[in-house]
Amino acid sequence: MKQIKTIGINGMHCASCSARVEKTLRQMPGMIRANVNLALEEASVEYDDRKLDPDKIRQAIVGLGFTVREDDLPDEDEAVRLMQVARQRMWITWAITLIIMIFMLPHMIGGEMIIGHEFDMWTMFVLSLAAMLIPARRVFVSAWRSVRNGSANMDVLIALGAVASLIPIPLSYAFEGIQGHAFAGLAAMILAFHLTGRYVENRARGKASEAIRKLLNLGAKTALIIRDEIETEVPVHQVKAGDIFIVKPGMKIATDGIIVSGTTSIDESMATGESLPVTGTVNDKVLGATLNLDGVIQVKATNVGSDTFLAQVIKLVRQAQHSKVPIQVLADRITSVFVPAILILTGLTFALWLIVPGTMTALSAVIIRFLPLNLPNQGIGAAFMASIAVLVIACPCALGLATPTALMVGSGMGAQRGILIRNGETLQTMKDVRVMVFDKTGTLTSGKPQLLKTINLNESEKHVMEIAAAIAAGSEHPLSQAIVKQAQEMGINTNRSLQESDPMTNRGGECQSALSEGSLRESDPTTNRGGGFRSALSDGSLRESDSTTNRGGGFQSALSDGSLRESDPTTNRGGGFQSALSDGSLRESDPTEDMVGMPNSDSAFGSLRESDSTDGAIGNFKSFTGKGVRAEIGGTEYYLGSAAFLEENRIVIAHPQVENLSNGYNYASRVFLADKHKVLGVFLIADTLKPEAAEVVKGLRDKGIRTIMISGDNRQTAAAIAAQAGIDEFIAEVMPADKAQHVKDLQAKYGCVAMVGDGINDAPALKQADIGIALGQGTDIAIETADITIVRSDLQTLLAAVNLSVMTFGKIKQNLFWAFFYNLVAIPLAVFGLLHPVIAEIAMATSSITVVTNANLPRWVAEGKRPYNKPW
Repeated sequence: MKQIKTIGINGMHCASCSARVEKTLRQMPGMIRANVNLALEEASVEYDDRKLDPDKIRQAIVGLGFTVREDDLPDEDEAVRLMQVARQRMWITWAITLIIMIFMLPHMIGGEMIIGHEFDMWTMFVLSLAAMLIPARRVFVSAWRSVRNGSANMDVLIALGAVASLIPIPLSYAFEGIQGHAFAGLAAMILAFHLTGRYVENRARGKASEAIRKLLNLGAKTALIIRDEIETEVPVHQVKAGDIFIVKPGMKIATDGIIVSGTTSIDESMATGESLPVTGTVNDKVLGATLNLDGVIQVKATNVGSDTFLAQVIKLVRQAQHSKVPIQVLADRITSVFVPAILILTGLTFALWLIVPGTMTALSAVIIRFLPLNLPNQGIGAAFMASIAVLVIACPCALGLATPTALMVGSGMGAQRGILIRNGETLQTMKDVRVMVFDKTGTLTSGKPQLLKTINLNESEKHVMEIAAAIAAGSEHPLSQAIVKQAQEMGINTNRSLQESDPMTNRGGECQSALSEGSLRESDPTTNRGGGFRSALSDGSLRESDSTTNRGGGFQSALSDGSLRESDPTTNRGGGFQSALSDGSLRESDPTEDMVGMPNSDSAFGSLRESDSTDGAIGNFKSFTGKGVRAEIGGTEYYLGSAAFLEENRIVIAHPQVENLSNGYNYASRVFLADKHKVLGVFLIADTLKPEAAEVVKGLRDKGIRTIMISGDNRQTAAAIAAQAGIDEFIAEVMPADKAQHVKDLQAKYGCVAMVGDGINDAPALKQADIGIALGQGTDIAIETADITIVRSDLQTLLAAVNLSVMTFGKIKQNLFWAFFYNLVAIPLAVFGLLHPVIAEIAMATSSITVVTNANLPRWVAEGKRPYNKPW
């Protein structure tokens, strides 16, 4: 069975170390994939546990001279401790080096002595040896372990360089061409710059991994579980799906769940990057690790442990950080042979200075014309100086850090803003995107229909809205809710009185019937089989329906005068019935008939709603699939629905004002309100474009990306939305199963295509696209399929994701350039004796510092509060 594991590794100091570990792991039988990240100091492995024991993986790492951490990442306290140790070693080395420089600089610049020739030289020798044995001893320990295990890392080069700089001092007594003073202090200076570079590099690397460390520390540690009606505080890992837990103000939500009680404000910035709090009420989903600000809520746990949203975010971020960008292949190949190649080059350099000293001396004379350094420029002394410079200038660290450091920063910044990047390849592909394809509903649009315009005929707008809202309030369909929402904004009270059965607690056909005074009496589902039950008369007596005649859930309902009215089980299929109001009026529900535009009722058993804004109660409420609803208010029968619905009921629609006032809204759905004789009003309802959509589309166009919209809507609606958003091209009337084929066709036509979607039906298209982008928390399948997941539904974040991808890949290219530049320019100069070893070491340290600093620049800019949607 395949297993994926992350292993923390201590002791890797350079790219050669990580390359050696990676090569060893990949060669193990049963290993499927192994990536070692130098910047994170950890390995991500995928292996078959039937063929490979995880203990053998640990043993292989330890066998290479490294140690394995229990935790993937060192915690913050451990990271701080390691940083303090590195800083302490650096300052001790510098303290020794500064004393050495007092003796060394006068000789280098003017050939002067401080005390005397012998004293100065041996004082520098002893101090250099002290620096090697005390603060810098770990460099030599690491080098020895590396050599002992049959390989060579960066510490081997530094150690050889330091030792080689001490050897000329005793040799100066045997060879006239060696000036001991020129070498005596080199070891300490080389180590001082090396430890400085390593400290700055480690600090920057620690900052780069700070984002993932913060994510790991975000989760709540405990939860207040309700067990046997008692609050019990337990560790969060003991919370199980289905548990109810309490979240008080100021507490973190323990795990993902659904609010079952209470209302509050929640800070979700850790998940979405949105600084403004969101309101959470009953039935709203909440995310673990988010912060409850003011109210007390009870939450039912849905996802726990590794299934939580936070766990998935950490998984995606780590997956991105451990992935490799295709452009990194060349750097990896060079790194794998870098140190052995430098050792060979060092030997050749030493030999050239001994074999052709005249040629090498002539070239080295160039440096003296520009810098007044007293360097040996001939004989064995010059050979030593050039060879030491080659050893310390060569640095594979910059090559090894170039990509992972940039990926760490980019993926960490993205996670903090709700942008999750799955892998490094996505970053490289993003720069080649030529077309961005958008799903319409829920992506470009809000996904919730809104009432755009009301056309009132023969009645005032308020009266038309009151009647329509009274009827629509009994439906949960989006078109009905659009009317209700507009009525509420107009100040019309839509909060009707409600006598409603509870289908959640009345399982198995069991239901409650209403007494005239509003009390409830419950039927016995064991005796009233098939949905039959007893109904309440106004005096409180009961009358029992016949379950054999009231098939399919039909039943008899009680009028306030005690008479009965029986529903028709043939027309009220699947539990449909008529329910009794206290005044004896009836309301009929058909749960099987869910029309397009006006569904039946807001519960499986129907609801009892009384109008308080019109004359009389709502009665004879009935829905008609795909057409509309009919109801009586104050003795007048009203119809709310489509044109076809009104025509079936012989109501004449023709009215010139309807057509005239509909201009410009041809894409909107028309919902008509009429009585038995005439049309009273028309409601133009449509899904609306997100406010930021047009700006984002323009931003993409400015980047040279063509925008295309795919929609299942009719051409008229699709054309209107595309025009409002400024979309270049649209494809309408597309079935969900055909979206992937359209993306494939666009790839053949334009090249690299990115697809933006938010639902299950978008998953095939997201997978087909070169880059799939899931917008919003969406569905698990969409997120699992996508290359980039944007937690928020704000399209501005999409533009930020594009900027982040392009920026991160840009930093990778810049880092690789600087890493290659230092080595390609500095190594030849060192070979020809044009670089003093100290200058060479400064250049080597600077190369690593430059790479990690450049990678962190976007994070520092972002911390300067640059808006998240602007280019980095």
